[in-house]
Amino acid sequence: MTAAPRPLKLLVVAGEASGDRLGAEVVGAVRSAGRAVEAWGVGGPALRAEGLEAVVNAEALSVMGLGDVVRRLPDLVAVQQRLRWLAERRRPDVALLCDMPDFNHPLGHRLRRAGIPVVGMVAPQAWAWRPARARRLAESLDHLLVLFPFEVPFFEPWIPTTFMGHPRALTATHAHADADALVLMPGSRPTEVARHLGPLLAARLRLERLCGARRTLLPVAHTLDRAALSRQLHALGVPSDGVTLVPSASDALHQARLAVCASGTATLEAALAGVPTVVIYRASRSTWLAARALLEVPYIAMPNLLCGRRVFPELWQRDVNPDAILRAARWVLGRTDALTTELAELRRSLLPAVGTPAERAARVLFEHANGICQPPRLHAQSPVESLDRPMPPLP
Repeated sequence: MTAAPRPLKLLVVAGEASGDRLGAEVVGAVRSAGRAVEAWGVGGPALRAEGLEAVVNAEALSVMGLGDVVRRLPDLVAVQQRLRWLAERRRPDVALLCDMPDFNHPLGHRLRRAGIPVVGMVAPQAWAWRPARARRLAESLDHLLVLFPFEVPFFEPWIPTTFMGHPRALTATHAHADADALVLMPGSRPTEVARHLGPLLAARLRLERLCGARRTLLPVAHTLDRAALSRQLHALGVPSDGVTLVPSASDALHQARLAVCASGTATLEAALAGVPTVVIYRASRSTWLAARALLEVPYIAMPNLLCGRRVFPELWQRDVNPDAILRAARWVLGRTDALTTELAELRRSLLPAVGTPAERAARVLFEHANGICQPPRLHAQSPVESLDRPMPPLP
């Protein structure tokens, strides 16, 4: 009788809500393939529900923009040092680093130097800005899993790249025919909410009348404090029955006649749900100036990039104001027939040819863990040096 293979030892690092969900689906796919898994690292509620031993909670890595990174840099370095220290002792078969390139790629570089295979999931947006980053990926990752088909030819010259498909394209359902809600999605980080919530609420009643909504829903990401958000609503003069806080963005979009979303994963979720959407974003002045100087694509919202044209209106910085939001909403609601066709084509382009995105990702993890893919190695650190160090403290 053949003995069962030992559990796959997996280090996972996911610091944002989207990465947490993706990582959890991949861990679940490993188990569904008949392999036990011992997962540890950084994760949110979805990964922890899949059995991840969270040595650091995802909330510790929730930062946005240059200003946030600079302020939190000592904390981020401490978390990175803790993960490296543990990895040198636990020796995972493979590391799965989900998104967060500015944090994960330096970590991946050090893990590879310690002889640990590293798979990155979700590509950095090097095709949008700083394209030279693509060349340096081979120093940090052994393999890259991407969500969008156009990313394969962009990254493949520098690193083995696999189009895994987008999980939301597989599971997304369209809004109800009797949908009656306006959905406001100011972001998944406190700094984003602070910048976006005021203009959204100032436009809320006019937006409800414009789209015929009878209520307003505001999904609360796990990275946000629900009680703090309730206090913000109260401070901005919203009555207790004016906006309903809900836990699930997908459920809210299923009931939406119109959405106003901060740029990010939410815009693609709205597109896959077939919801007319206005995309907004305000950043700190330093972040915005840097992004504007480096930007190499005509759009920021992913649905617009994938379709190659403006299907959702985009508002940035000073244009994120109630009057401009209302004008943009009127435009997108006035072209619903064309939008329906465009979004159906978008969804088809994101479906994998075979299997599910999580299954394709799990197969790549198995290949690297079993040595089928022989990754190029950088010079490993001395085991004596690395194991003699005490575990770095967290702040």
